[in-house]
Amino acid sequence: MIGVGTADSSPKNRMDIQVTEFKGPAATDICTINLGTAVPELNSNKFLGPVIRMSLPSFSGCTEYNPHLLKYSCQIECRIRAVQPAEVSGPSLPPKIDTEKSSECQSFDITDTTTREVRENERNLSISVMLSKPILALEFNCLKMQVEAPIVVSPCSKYILKRS
Repeated sequence: MIGVGTADSSPKNRMDIQVTEFKGPAATDICTINLGTAVPELNSNKFLGPVIRMSLPSFSGCTEYNPHLLKYSCQIECRIRAVQPAEVSGPSLPPKIDTEKSSECQSFDITDTTTREVRENERNLSISVMLSKPILALEFNCLKMQVEAPIVVSPCSKYILKRS
């Protein structure tokens, strides 16, 4: 489970967000995200960016609880502009090794070790993506969103429901 919390930061227009991974009673800091929180007022002379309109289709269903494939239509209108990206920093301390678990099991199962290594590699990859340099940061203002009622596209076959 991933937890997100805020911490007080020194500048008035900045906010620190601490991202932590929880596994049972153990908690590991993943990263800290420092965001600028200054938002221009709607009546101010600051440039809010151009208006964009998008139509986003979405699908759901085909489950044992809802056997039909449903299509939703979502229209979004907002103002968008480029902003300075958030500053992401890595964990302050290196992740702790679970010594209690390793002392209990003196003979390691190859499958468990491989699974643990794969999970650790996936976690490290996620952290490296968070810490990588952003290409572009966008701010969305004056967001208007309209979601239509779902439309039944087709019933799903029993074969698809059994596989999920």
